[in-house]
Amino acid sequence: MIVSADMISNLNQAFLLLQQHQQDKIKQGEKILLRLRDNVSYPIVLFEYMQTHNEQQGLRAAIELKLWCKQYANMDELHIQYLQESVMLLKKNLIMVYVKAPQSISIQLRESLLYLIQKEYPLNWMEFINEVGQALLIPEFTYKILKLVRKFTNKYSYLGRSDPLYLEINQTCDGLHNPLIQLAILQTQRPDFKNLHQLLKIFYNLNYQDLHPAFEENIQQWMEFLKYVLTIQGFQQSEIFKSKGAALQCVLLYTTRYKEDFKDIVNMFCQEIWAICASDQKMIGNEKITSNALKYFKALVNSKDMTQFFQQNVPLLMQHLIIPYISIGKNEADLFQSEPSSFIELYFDYGIMDHIKTTAADLYKSIVKFFRPQVEQYLIEKISQFYSVSQDIHSEMVIISMLIEGSITSFSAKDGIIEFGFNSDIPSQFYEITIKKKLEIAYNFILQADGSIGQFQPIMLALYCRYIHFFKYLIPKQDLIVIALVISKFQIIGHQTLQEVAQLTLTSILNMKQDPISYLNRDLYFNSQSCINISNELQQMFADVYQAINLEPSQQALKLARTLISLLQNQLFVAINPIIELLKLLLTKLKQNYEFEQAKNVFELFSNLIEQAILTKSPAIADQIQRDMLEQLDEMLRENKGDVACFILQIYALLNEIQTNASPYYQGLFKSILDPINWDTSNQSIFPAYIAFFTYWFKKNPVPPEIQQVLRALAQSNLQSYTLLSQLLIRVNQQWIPLILSVIFEQYLLLNSGQAAELKVNNLSQKLINKEILLIISEIANRYQIDTLFRFMNQFQPQLIEKFLYQEVQVVEFISARYERTVILKFLTTLMFKEYAKISQQTWDLIFVAVVNNFYTKKKNPLAHVQNIQERDEAQQSGFFALHPVDTELRRSKFLHHDEEPYFKDEFKKFLAQNPQRVAQLGVSNLLDESRQIYLSQMVK
Repeated sequence: MIVSADMISNLNQAFLLLQQHQQDKIKQGEKILLRLRDNVSYPIVLFEYMQTHNEQQGLRAAIELKLWCKQYANMDELHIQYLQESVMLLKKNLIMVYVKAPQSISIQLRESLLYLIQKEYPLNWMEFINEVGQALLIPEFTYKILKLVRKFTNKYSYLGRSDPLYLEINQTCDGLHNPLIQLAILQTQRPDFKNLHQLLKIFYNLNYQDLHPAFEENIQQWMEFLKYVLTIQGFQQSEIFKSKGAALQCVLLYTTRYKEDFKDIVNMFCQEIWAICASDQKMIGNEKITSNALKYFKALVNSKDMTQFFQQNVPLLMQHLIIPYISIGKNEADLFQSEPSSFIELYFDYGIMDHIKTTAADLYKSIVKFFRPQVEQYLIEKISQFYSVSQDIHSEMVIISMLIEGSITSFSAKDGIIEFGFNSDIPSQFYEITIKKKLEIAYNFILQADGSIGQFQPIMLALYCRYIHFFKYLIPKQDLIVIALVISKFQIIGHQTLQEVAQLTLTSILNMKQDPISYLNRDLYFNSQSCINISNELQQMFADVYQAINLEPSQQALKLARTLISLLQNQLFVAINPIIELLKLLLTKLKQNYEFEQAKNVFELFSNLIEQAILTKSPAIADQIQRDMLEQLDEMLRENKGDVACFILQIYALLNEIQTNASPYYQGLFKSILDPINWDTSNQSIFPAYIAFFTYWFKKNPVPPEIQQVLRALAQSNLQSYTLLSQLLIRVNQQWIPLILSVIFEQYLLLNSGQAAELKVNNLSQKLINKEILLIISEIANRYQIDTLFRFMNQFQPQLIEKFLYQEVQVVEFISARYERTVILKFLTTLMFKEYAKISQQTWDLIFVAVVNNFYTKKKNPLAHVQNIQERDEAQQSGFFALHPVDTELRRSKFLHHDEEPYFKDEFKKFLAQNPQRVAQLGVSNLLDESRQIYLSQMVK
């Protein structure tokens, strides 16, 4: 290909113009480049220019060439065919120019090569790998070639397995294995650490997906090479730690992926890796080495061949690999001082702060599992040494962390350990001898010194709290309330993180279960009966948290206050005046600085207080709350901030539950809610709160005619809210059924007539709309019998139920929410097997297939079933959060005794036995495929 002098001259002119700082000159340069880029010779022009000009000008051409190669990598085949001559010239010459170019230019050329490799290799550039292999053994080219090979093989360690990738890896290994192993041998004679590190990374990449025959045949040589790297001595640690880390990563790859094939070879690294771990732990950059060493030993901890090694070295493993990483470190201490919520979330609950700590904890748990006697003996000796030599803080932190992390055997342990990794007597005795006494001393300090904790560091007291939190089921029951009272005082010493840790621990203790192992007995140990004798202690705790909330209303403090309110019940009402003042303060702060999680906890606290007034039948308390707080609540409601308005409406709903006579205020509020302007689509997030208010209001008050307008508005704007309100009205009185059915089916008929665009409908899919209609008719049929449903529907339009089911019943296959599934499948089961005379055989067949498909999907493909739930939740997301007492009431109103699958099975069996002629005509083999027939057969046996 001929490159004209004019093209070189134009390119030079463009680069000169681009270097100037005048906007018009830069634009001229860009226009020249734009014209040149349309020429198929453009990459060769750049290539020639780069080699014939100085480094600064050559660098500009190299950058342009890189950008062109990037564009080429994304071109389609139609454009590529016009560029083949240019690309062939680049592929033929670019590698040698790359290795000889100055560093600044070679960096850009390496990127150009990577784009060409991405597009051309291996199918259209077979000679590439051989050329690279030859250049690899030329000393002055070695590093640049290694760098290039590492870059383009990196993808082998993270891409998913595929045939094209497998083909490329095989060709790369075929061409590079021999030069690489020769280079490895040279490195053992005369190591060059920058080359050594790159070589090890390439070895890792090439072995990641599968073991190529060339590597398998030479495995002994490669393992000796890795062993050499791990044992290199006589150089500065800062020079070799990267290479040792990379070698250890390669060993770990074989340990985890090819352990069974090469376990003897893999095991031989144990002593070398152990020597690294036992060396100076302060070596710069040792984190990656240590992390890989931890993973290596974890992979081998259950190997029978390594049993003797672990049995003999448990104390040393603890000393060098576990203790330095498992206890409180600088990161935890920093978080403790500055970020309470992060400390609790990352360390207190899970002990996770960074990758290396997590890996150390995982190794420790594995050692406990397989070498429990040795670990127990080590812990006993460690604790004895702590008592006899010096009770320093660091040793105490280590012991506490080892006892907690070694005992945790499941995720549920965050709620308290009930299954222990080792003998539970060890943490029990440490509690009795150390933790209990230290807490008592701290308590006395606080009482005597007006909040001072004396010799104790706040982070140490937080660790005691963590110990109590995890081991609360080991502590004698008679100690628990005393310990809780001690920890409660940590709320008032002025340290924010310790205060929140104490509150979390108290909430954990007070919510302990009577039987933590049983899934059936969910009763709390500190229930209303058992709290009669400890009311004074609980009131002291409430006084402490009250004081803490006044200073800083943290989420942990509000959660603790809610727990104490539930336990104290009406005993708390002697202090109702200061509690109301506290609620006023919280609402004022919320108004000044709104945050959803804080608002949720404040209103949950508020609702818990009203709930106790309801449960203890204390209307005077509710009257006082209403009288003292109504003005402030009303002012916040009128501001109409979405979440706050939802919460306040639920508070009003609860207050209505206990009021014997509705106040004029609530009467006025109810009428204002009925105003059509409140049911506009812009208010959709508050619709569920309106309906929650209705749920309580209609218990004591009649349903007004204006509710018809609300129903019609919801049918056009928010069908989920229409369903919620319909379910409420259906439960109130069946007189509302004709209206509910007529409104929703008018909407359905319009949607299916092609006139939907004229309606103010939301973006829900037709499938979801059909599901809501099916849920409503199922609710009516289940509550008032199928005859009632058909009678009312026939008044509206005869045969419409049949038509709807025939056309839309396929939606049943995708229903997965628990309540909806039960309601709908119960209705359809009853219709098919008891009221089948009301529908045609064709409709019956479609319903039968849809129901069986639903059961089959849940049983055989639970991931798809869960996905259906997630999709529905996303479609219905409204931003509404139900306060706990309101949510309990809403769930109670929907409570169902029937489980849909046993109900279907029993009714189908009866149908088969009682209708032999109809069964003979059923033709299940024509309706269901073989797998579903087998499933159905097994289901009804």
